Amino acid sequence: MKNIIKLSIPLTFLVSLFFACSFKPFNKIQIKVQPTLEAPLGVREFSANSYLSKEKIQKILTDKTKDEKTKANTIKRIAVYDYIPKSEQDPNRKKQLRYLIHYSITDIDLNFDNYADVIGDTLSAEMEEQQISFVTPKIETSQTVHIPFSDINTGLLNAIGKGKNSLSIPRVSKSSLTQVPANLLDIGFKGFQKLEFGENSSLIITVTRGVPSQDFYAVEKATLMNGSETVARWNGTAPTDPIRFNLSNKSLSPSATINLMVKSNKDESNIPIQVAYKLEGKIKKAEGITIDPIEVSIPEISFPLDIDKKFQSAKIAVGEAKMQAILPAAWKGIIPNIKRSIQQTDGLYFRDPGFTPSNTALSLTNQTVNKNPINVSATMQIVFNNATITETEPIPLQTEIKIEKFDSVSFKPEHNLEYKYKQKFSQDVQKWLTAIEFNKVIAEIEIQNGLPQGSGSENTIKTTAKSKAFNIPETTEEFPADKTTTKKIEGGKNLKIKFGRNPDIDFTVKIFPPGYDEVNKTITVYNISSGQELSFKGKVKIIFDWKTLTVDSGQTVKDSYPEDSTYIDLSEVSAILKKSHLKIHEIPAYFYIGSPALKDKKVKPKVKIWANTTNSTGEKQKIIMASNNDPATADYVEKEVKEKSLPIPLADEKIPYTGEIPENAVKLKKEKDNNAWATFMDIINEYPESLKIYYEFDLGEIILNKEDIKLLLDKDRNTKLQADILIDVPVGFEVTEDSTLSFADIMDEKRTDIFGREQGSTSSTVDTISQYLHSVLLCAKVENTTGLASAFTLQAFDKDKKPIFDPKELMVGQASNEAQILFTGQELQKIKDTIPFIPEIVMKIPKGNYYIERDAKLKANLSIIANTDIDYTYDMTGSKEH
Repeated sequence: MKNIIKLSIPLTFLVSLFFACSFKPFNKIQIKVQPTLEAPLGVREFSANSYLSKEKIQKILTDKTKDEKTKANTIKRIAVYDYIPKSEQDPNRKKQLRYLIHYSITDIDLNFDNYADVIGDTLSAEMEEQQISFVTPKIETSQTVHIPFSDINTGLLNAIGKGKNSLSIPRVSKSSLTQVPANLLDIGFKGFQKLEFGENSSLIITVTRGVPSQDFYAVEKATLMNGSETVARWNGTAPTDPIRFNLSNKSLSPSATINLMVKSNKDESNIPIQVAYKLEGKIKKAEGITIDPIEVSIPEISFPLDIDKKFQSAKIAVGEAKMQAILPAAWKGIIPNIKRSIQQTDGLYFRDPGFTPSNTALSLTNQTVNKNPINVSATMQIVFNNATITETEPIPLQTEIKIEKFDSVSFKPEHNLEYKYKQKFSQDVQKWLTAIEFNKVIAEIEIQNGLPQGSGSENTIKTTAKSKAFNIPETTEEFPADKTTTKKIEGGKNLKIKFGRNPDIDFTVKIFPPGYDEVNKTITVYNISSGQELSFKGKVKIIFDWKTLTVDSGQTVKDSYPEDSTYIDLSEVSAILKKSHLKIHEIPAYFYIGSPALKDKKVKPKVKIWANTTNSTGEKQKIIMASNNDPATADYVEKEVKEKSLPIPLADEKIPYTGEIPENAVKLKKEKDNNAWATFMDIINEYPESLKIYYEFDLGEIILNKEDIKLLLDKDRNTKLQADILIDVPVGFEVTEDSTLSFADIMDEKRTDIFGREQGSTSSTVDTISQYLHSVLLCAKVENTTGLASAFTLQAFDKDKKPIFDPKELMVGQASNEAQILFTGQELQKIKDTIPFIPEIVMKIPKGNYYIERDAKLKANLSIIANTDIDYTYDMTGSKEH
């Protein structure tokens, strides 16, 4: 049974047929059996002012320029505007699509003071951007370390109860143990009234013979007594064992005694012995301490400096360092003293010659500090005077470094202190101007010296300026501290510069801050506070006191567009016009040269503009405009230079230009009706492949005085010399005989098989589709406001250029219309058999004159109906069909 079906993708190619743009291969075809269904294929629109846009015109005019610098200059000189002349602004009239091409041949300022401003502004901008600023180091820092009590405990144990002493045993017996009593003070303990011990504390005693002997003596027992109280006992296990008394959580006084039980292998009297003693463990409290001072090492403290990275070094005027130990309140009779070492790598260095009381200020005056970390180490001396000391938490030791003022500070600026301007005069200046003569040239230098006043002129800044081009010898001026000062440096007396020699225009300003070291590139400022912000900067104003400016002293200015060796590429445009028998309408062109500054100078410029074109037959030259210095154009009437210049007053190029061509512009026209002369219309209608425009000018010798320019400036008048070409491009043409125009040609689309097939290939999917399609009907609702075409036809040809089917007419007339195109099964079979199948839309354009309206467009809303006998989905990518 035959069904009416919807084809959502396979007939997309028919949309492409209609627009003749890009026939893209598709991936999948889906055919579904349904009763009666719509098959909308969407809306496509072609707009004349988007296809033929000012951006595309500008691209044609500039795209082939090879040199990037030249291309950038060309783009800067040329502008294409959407153009609506006043005569076309009546809303009841149709507006023709129209563009205005403006090419600035030159736009040179005859007010030479502006060139001086450029030099000064360039130097000043660099000096402003590279302002020298610096913050002096703010060194006010402190750190706290903690001294463990264990360090003090060790010192106390060693000072009170560590040593060796000689004693004598009155008599020993061979038959029994001999008791030898010894007072702690006798042994060697000293300087305390009471000691209280903590856990794991001991008194260790070792007894040896004072004189070596083969006789054997040993201590077998010992007892430590505090009066009648037994503090600790010890029994030896070997003759050489040291005596170890456990003092954990016990106390000792100086009156404590040790009873030694000595064994001998013979009877003997007055035996000398050596007693070595040592306290170990933890003192919880010590009272009545009067011993030699003990010393505790303090770990090194490092102070990184958070300072300006430009800082190098500084000599300290006012600064100090302090170290203070904060003792517990329970400690009595203790004096902490400090011996300090303060140093930097290659910088600050100081050592205390001896101990000084804690918190004594150490002067850093005349020391040199740099950007390296400051390292501080110390030894603390603890003095005991009948002191009481208790076990405590670690003791804080605070170290403080403070620098308030510097005699001098050295830093390295990030920027160069030499500012240079070196340029050539622009090519336009060299072409159009001959010479300038000066009374003098002045460099006005302003320095904002933000440095503080030192002693006398220590922080004065010196500046030199020089210019070879303006005959300014190197001259030095001084700029005092803490103020803004302006100085003038003069030169260039009666100087004359000839532009044809292409001189370098140079100017150099160099700043010499105080204490500037040219080798190391460092600045040294004086009498500076810590953390003080310093800066200085400058600016330059160049003043040209000029007498006369000579404009074009008889020299001929020659140039071309494009400026380099390339031509404007018109091959594609000409091919379309020629193929479709199209001749463009008149393209009015205008020329202007002049300046308000030249008014009353009786200037009659001599001008010649011509074009060279190329095609398959070679190169041709056509004169577009020429003044009477050319014998072939003797009838040309010279146009006097008028005052009005030629700005295009557009703040936003997206806004159409709605003015008229300036009245003082000369319209280019054929002065001679012969083959040597041509208008732009004549040139384009010969279908050239490329085009290049040449021009030359001679203004004669003109000498301007500065007063001429001053009068214009006083009246707020333009002082530029301008030369411009304007080309008015209305989009319209004549069809010289009935013709056709392919959309594929004007849209410049790549042509490929719409099914994605290549020559010599086949597609089983396309074959399957074609055997089920009986016919296809394309429905088109078309709106055409282009003013073109009596009909649109769909055509396709095989490889032998024979038509695959009769042309399918889509539309007749120039307004809205609905049309249907039927493809029979036989035609569909031919489409399937033709590889590649590349259809195109062709406009039939009758002989006549046409213009394109500004809002012209071609809009189509399409749908499709197909007759088939199957419900099937086809994958055009080669995947499994289902």
